[in-house]
Amino acid sequence: ELQFITVSIILSFTSPAWSHMESGLFDSLWHDRATVVLDSSIYIVAQPTTLEKSGEWVTVSWQGVSSPSSKDWIGVYSPVASNSYGINATKNAPIKYQYAYYSSTHMSYGKGSISFRLMNMRQSVIFGFFKGGTSNPVLQAVSNSVEFSNPNEPLQGHLALTNDPSQMTFTWVTQDTQKPMVLWGTDSGRYPNIAQASSFTYGANDMCGSPATDFGFRDPGMIHQATLKSLTPGQTYYYIFGDAYGWSSEYTFK
Repeated sequence: ELQFITVSIILSFTSPAWSHMESGLFDSLWHDRATVVLDSSIYIVAQPTTLEKSGEWVTVSWQGVSSPSSKDWIGVYSPVASNSYGINATKNAPIKYQYAYYSSTHMSYGKGSISFRLMNMRQSVIFGFFKGGTSNPVLQAVSNSVEFSNPNEPLQGHLALTNDPSQMTFTWVTQDTQKPMVLWGTDSGRYPNIAQASSFTYGANDMCGSPATDFGFRDPGMIHQATLKSLTPGQTYYYIFGDAYGWSSEYTFK
């Protein structure tokens, strides 16, 4: 109960456009009840089709909804399913969703647009238009897919202390691995020091239970960890991380 109350308080400070995306989706969405009744009169499109960096925005627009309802919603799915329309709504939960009425024109004209901020999850993303609310979702239209230009973009960098004040451990993720490392030094743009990383991953069988073991599981990619040694406390260090597939921006620590 305490955890639920804490989450509710946090969500109350988010903008309305995000509150439904982040609030108890797996508890309220009955994905196993989903049906597919595609409606050719509904058109949905996502732009741009290619994103350069994690955290960029996609605008999803739709039109042709003959009976708009406050229960209509847009779901974000990844990866794209292998079936003919790209979404397996009974097997996979959306990674985000938003009610269509958050677009001011939906209820009056059956059309609208909503923007979603997408993290690079290393696989294609596709959007579905649903009726029936989240208790009896009906997939009615599917958008084009959206890709990230570099699925191996190095992400989620995290520095951590060790028991040795002259060392720092650094962790990040990519899709694959090609000699991952951290390059670092005491001057911006110059990285004479190299810390090679070890890599590991985990699967659904390593998780504790549903939804992490089934419809909510996401392939985490490869997790890399490197230790920076012979550091001087109080010194500012500049570093980048990655491999042959791509490098991060420059960051600092002290």
